Amino acid sequence: MNSCVTNWPPKPKPSINNPPKPALTHGKYPDLTGADPTIKFHNNIVLWQSFDDSTNTWLPGAKIVYDRLYNESRTTLRSWKNNENPESGQFSAELLEKMGTRDLVLYYRNSNYSEKLFLYDLNNQYIKVSYVYNNNESYFIYSAVSPSTFPRFVLKATGEFNLYVWDEDLPQWNLVWKAIPQLCEILGFCGDFGICNHQKVPLCDCPNGFKPMDPTDWDLYVYSGGCKRRNPLQCTKGGSDKFLTMPNMHFLLGMEIGASAGPTLAMEIGASAPGIEWLGQRR
Repeated sequence: MNSCVTNWPPKPKPSINNPPKPALTHGKYPDLTGADPTIKFHNNIVLWQSFDDSTNTWLPGAKIVYDRLYNESRTTLRSWKNNENPESGQFSAELLEKMGTRDLVLYYRNSNYSEKLFLYDLNNQYIKVSYVYNNNESYFIYSAVSPSTFPRFVLKATGEFNLYVWDEDLPQWNLVWKAIPQLCEILGFCGDFGICNHQKVPLCDCPNGFKPMDPTDWDLYVYSGGCKRRNPLQCTKGGSDKFLTMPNMHFLLGMEIGASAGPTLAMEIGASAPGIEWLGQRR
């Protein structure tokens, strides 16, 4: 049986002409000098590498892989649950091959919602994204256009797919490109009795007489818990409760309203959704 070794590639030795980049400290400085940590047999067969578990971040040189032998995605980007909790959240991104097409697809958990990002959408002045395939697998991979550029993609808890580039002078990560999903088209995004409005910040709100089920989640932009009544209905006690008229609303396709569990009122204000919005333009 082959023995197994852990291979953590060494970082380059510091020198006057090639000083090391600063390590990541409280999110302020990037550490992009090291290679991808791997676990290998002595014959260099890779057992595991950190790029296979990308969490919410896609780095240069990492592959988003589709397994052609089993016809399934092998690499999945997963958003955080919220900005403070790295537990897997509501959104994911995978490479999908279907009917001769290959797209990076954004999904919302427990929903039929998806958004396709094409290869030409991902390429820009900072990075070059390539599609590579063989009999066993296919994958998206990207590199920086300039050797002095340090980019990274992040799938946010809100579903935004953002491209950041490190600015050495400030120093900070600058947002240079983003894809925004049509959140108000996601069934149940604002939860039971929730109202979704593309024209407001935050997107989700509760009707008059209702309040967020979990205000803490709403403060962290997680709205799936929905809304609850501020006061119990008084219909059977001689009260004056009545239906509330709310204009400019529509129910999402596939919505079911049942009497037993109560209606799910995920609604949208406004006539049209913005689609995927890229930094500085719309498509």
